[in-house]
Amino acid sequence: MRVQHAPAYAPVESNASTVADEEMHSLLGAVVDMLAPVPLRIDGIVLLPLVALVDACGVIDGDSHGLHRTLLAPVVGAPLVATDVGRMAAVSFIGGDVRSPLILGLLAQQQAATTTHAGAQPDRVVISAATEIVLRCGNASLTLNESGRVVLRGEHISSHSAGVHAIRGATVQIN
Repeated sequence: MRVQHAPAYAPVESNASTVADEEMHSLLGAVVDMLAPVPLRIDGIVLLPLVALVDACGVIDGDSHGLHRTLLAPVVGAPLVATDVGRMAAVSFIGGDVRSPLILGLLAQQQAATTTHAGAQPDRVVISAATEIVLRCGNASLTLNESGRVVLRGEHISSHSAGVHAIRGATVQIN
């Protein structure tokens, strides 16, 4: 067992002194933050990252707009949840005062674009719409609508079959 001895110069009431010193440092830090040069006004809406949540407020990072501090901001509308941290917040400042931020909302998360390469294709892909689907590339198009009509258009249309090529319909018109 190791015994530690207090240094000879340490005051007997070191806990009270340490707490007072920590409070003084915290107060001085707050004063320095208040005196740090910041823009006097920010008019309009800015986008700032949401870095944390505290109760019903969001903590936003103001460094990107020269505020050199994080800000605690109340939220208008739907409450924030833990999964919102990291998203960009639309922030307004009441009266343009940088000390009065207000989170108006969050930007929609962008879905990562996905590309399926040959060899990594799913077994089935379903594309659905309520009224119409149009696939278009240059002068070629394929249109499917809710009534069941299929329209295939193009400068040159070819159809190939290794097996039976059946064309069926109530009536079939060629040319």
